[in-house]
Amino acid sequence: MSAKLEAIDLSVLQKFQELFKQNWPKYCQEFYCLDNFIEFLKKQPEIKNLQLYTLSTKQARDEGLFVIVDRYQLFAGSLNNTNGLLETALDLLDWSKGLKCSSIPSRHIEALDKVVAAKKLNLVFRDPTDLFYMKAEEALQLKTSCWLCFEISEC
Repeated sequence: MSAKLEAIDLSVLQKFQELFKQNWPKYCQEFYCLDNFIEFLKKQPEIKNLQLYTLSTKQARDEGLFVIVDRYQLFAGSLNNTNGLLETALDLLDWSKGLKCSSIPSRHIEALDKVVAAKKLNLVFRDPTDLFYMKAEEALQLKTSCWLCFEISEC
């Protein structure tokens, strides 16, 4: 039986997000991507033109594989980038109207490129994003100041 895209909901996204806490910060891009959608869905459970998917296999769920299509924007991630599951999921999407790959970690770009090549999709532009981070302990040591018209307070 071949894998199919399977719609998921907020509760599944929340379970997947927990998986991405391991080996921090390796999976922080996926963690924060899911965090955004989780918060959006908590405030507005029925977001128009938002589709959340995983593959219909236990392995995909165990690895937190997600594909999110928000209108024309694509977000994807998984703990594993060597087993071909994300490539399978991307291949099952409808690319006919075009998708802007807004958040796909660099370790998954090979899977994306294979789908683009196999489907003979036209690439309009490629715009990689660099993600930088600093450990909280180091960030707390930074000296900060702000303009007089702004106020810094703890959240």
